[in-house]
Amino acid sequence: QRNRRAGAASSLAGAADELMVTVHVNTQGGMLGVFQLPHVASVEDLKERICEKARVLTQEQRIVLAMTNEELADSKRLWELRAQTSDPVVVSLHMSPLNLVALGGGVGSGTRLYIWDLERAKVLRELKDASDTVLCSACDWSSLWALTGGWEPSLRLWDLATGKVVRELSGYTECAIHCVAADWGAQKALSGGQDCMLRLWDLQNWAQIHAWVAHHHPIFCIAFDWNSQRAVSG
Repeated sequence: QRNRRAGAASSLAGAADELMVTVHVNTQGGMLGVFQLPHVASVEDLKERICEKARVLTQEQRIVLAMTNEELADSKRLWELRAQTSDPVVVSLHMSPLNLVALGGGVGSGTRLYIWDLERAKVLRELKDASDTVLCSACDWSSLWALTGGWEPSLRLWDLATGKVVRELSGYTECAIHCVAADWGAQKALSGGQDCMLRLWDLQNWAQIHAWVAHHHPIFCIAFDWNSQRAVSG
């Protein structure tokens, strides 16, 4: 009886393994990683996992099956790849950077942050975690982070790979934030808004460094260079 139980447990473990597919993802620089996904998952699901790890939008990824050099459609199922090749499935990741911009839109519960492909004039991704109207944004496309400001008195840090707001920078009173610029290398940001003040932020320690009255009217545009310690606002 004990042997039968052990055999049944072994069979269940084998069945569980059958339901998972191991995928080795290589790049020109070497192996990116090993991913385990359900056998019913698609190439698009694999791209989402790669997006979280490598910080590359799914629309900028091309997945090529190593054995056949075939570029895989997003709808392709992993069980099909395992049947076509072996386990683990080996693929290579090729990246095609896009000309992107992030813009806010909508009001109330319909507020969104949209990622646009400017060359094709189409929305690539619609992020729904915006509890506030997005009036301005500053993006780091190399690592998929974005800062946004809106009617509420705080800056929000977005993880564009997951589409979620992960941090908030507070320091404003009850006023809208109209513009924000970021030097991602220096981990500094500058924002302006309805209160006529410029505010300098430390993105590494998530703190306001300085705030000063810069205009007699609300500030709607801003640009700055941390290395030269200069900014332009209007």
